[in-house]
Amino acid sequence: MHGIWPPDNGSGKPIAPARSLPTYSRDGPRLLSSISENRRRGGFGITASRSRTMTSDSMPPGGLTPTSWDDFEQRVSCEESLHADCEPLAWPPSQAQLQQLSERNANTLAAIAALEERRADTGEDDTPLMQEILRMDAKLTVLVEIVNNLLVPGSMLPPRQLLRFNATGAILPAGLAPAGGGLLLRIRFDLCRSLPLELPARVERQFDDGRVFVVFAPLGDALGDAIERLVFRHHRRKVAGARQLIG
Repeated sequence: MHGIWPPDNGSGKPIAPARSLPTYSRDGPRLLSSISENRRRGGFGITASRSRTMTSDSMPPGGLTPTSWDDFEQRVSCEESLHADCEPLAWPPSQAQLQQLSERNANTLAAIAALEERRADTGEDDTPLMQEILRMDAKLTVLVEIVNNLLVPGSMLPPRQLLRFNATGAILPAGLAPAGGGLLLRIRFDLCRSLPLELPARVERQFDDGRVFVVFAPLGDALGDAIERLVFRHHRRKVAGARQLIG
C-alpha cells in the first residue's frame, strides 16, 4: 500500500491511523456507502477536505490547498504503468469545462468498472452454468479488444508511463507534465483504451528526480468516489497477485 503515513497535520495533534479497507462486495451501492461512510469518519486515511462542488469559483488561487500533498499521501493510491499523456490547460478551468469532463469521466469509470467487475466475478465455480458464463466472458473480452483496436489502434496510443494516483492527484514521471501550471492528464486503461480518463490538474510540487506531483481540480463527491473504487480494485488485485507469488 502506498502513501499511508501518520504525519502531523499542523494542529499539534497526530492524524489518527488509517482504518483497514472494508471487505470488497459485489454490491456496488453497499461498497459506495462503505467508502462514503469511511470518508466521513476519516477511514482509508482520508481527510474530509475535498471540495463538494465542481466550480472554479470554489478553488483557492491556483486551485491548490496547503494540505493537497498530505491528503494524497494519506489515501490509498494505485501505481501502474499505463498509457498516459498530458496537454496544457488554462488554469483555472471553467465550470463548463469541469462539468463536461465530469460527465465524460463518469461514463469512462462506469465502463471500466463494468469490465473489471465482470472479470472479478467469474470465481472458481466449475458448474456447467458457470463454464458457459466463462465462455461468454471470453468472447466478450475478445470483442472488447477488437473494438478498442478499431477505435484506438496500438500505434496511436501514447507511451506507457509509471503513474501513482488517487482521487486527490498524481505523481507523474519526469517530462510528462507540460511547462506551465495547468494540464489535462489523460489516462487510458487496458480494458477500455478507447475511453480515456481526463483529469484537469495543476503542478504543485517537483521532486529532485524530475517527477512532479499534480493536484486535480475539484472532482465532486460522486466522481471522487468512483476513482477511489477504481484505485481500491487495482490495489486489491495487486495485493492478490503478490500473495499468489509468495504462495
